[in-house]
Amino acid sequence: MIRKAGVDLSDSAEVIEVCFDLSENGFVKLFLFNRKVSNQFVVRLPKRSLETGIRMSTPQTTVRFCLTLLGLIVTMGGAAIVAVNYHFGSFASSASQDTALFVIFVLIGIALPLQLYVAVHLGRLQSHNATLIQVATRDGLTKLLNRVAFTREATAKIAAMGNRATGTGVHTLLVVDADHFKKINDRLGHHVGDEALRGIAMALRASTRPEDIVGRLGGEEFVILMSNSGLDDAWTMAERIRIAVNGLSVGAPANRTRLSVSIGGVSFRSTVRFDALYRLADANLYRAKKNGRNRVDLTQLGRISAHLPALQKLDPTSVRDLQRTISWRRSA
Repeated sequence: MIRKAGVDLSDSAEVIEVCFDLSENGFVKLFLFNRKVSNQFVVRLPKRSLETGIRMSTPQTTVRFCLTLLGLIVTMGGAAIVAVNYHFGSFASSASQDTALFVIFVLIGIALPLQLYVAVHLGRLQSHNATLIQVATRDGLTKLLNRVAFTREATAKIAAMGNRATGTGVHTLLVVDADHFKKINDRLGHHVGDEALRGIAMALRASTRPEDIVGRLGGEEFVILMSNSGLDDAWTMAERIRIAVNGLSVGAPANRTRLSVSIGGVSFRSTVRFDALYRLADANLYRAKKNGRNRVDLTQLGRISAHLPALQKLDPTSVRDLQRTISWRRSA
């Protein structure tokens, strides 16, 4: 049985667990763990082949493939009719007519079941590929985008800012971190910690818009890329998230613990490397934690064209100095 996140992908007798790691550039690492014999197999697959497999199994592609197959069979029928006419000289005789009809009925009898078979199996392939891409890009616990998938989508969206004619778009990156999460795990158990993470993820989904990208970077840290949202809009959403999470509690009825999160963020207009933006937002998150937790601390970058080289090569020690020179902050 091949499983990942409770999904069965085959019915073989072997007990195998499949895991994906997208951290390698250009490759998907597929881990197969055979729990019966304690063996581990690692298969490195090109990411492009996985993405191509998904594209190949779309409903539109299935229809095109069936039409192509039908065209091929019609062509074969036409060639057979020409061959019959060539053999008999004409279609005047009953033998030539019977032969032509026989060929046509045989091809139709082959075409219909074959097209049905192809459609059914391509539909199954689409379902399996959708399951694979879900497993490879989603966090198993919260169902949000995992670190690699979020970074890829966020980087693409940030890069698209530089392709706009006006260049007036504003995005905001928010980093959300659960407060005192280690204490929850240690005091109430990891199952309660998992419940807390799922609750925070639900609050994030309920508080964000469809165009926003939401992911879990790992542990108790989440991240949001807000599209076309400046400091004021980001502040409103961050406060909405903070209040929603602060209304949640986890644990047994006799020992309920209220949740809270600290949020750091940065609003920006220019195309900047994702890791540089993340470090700026993370520095604001650190400040929110230091100032008492259950707080929001956001930064808006000003005109940063003169500072782009520094941002592209940002190191953690220069974050605070750089923020003081090119930004203004709103926090509470």
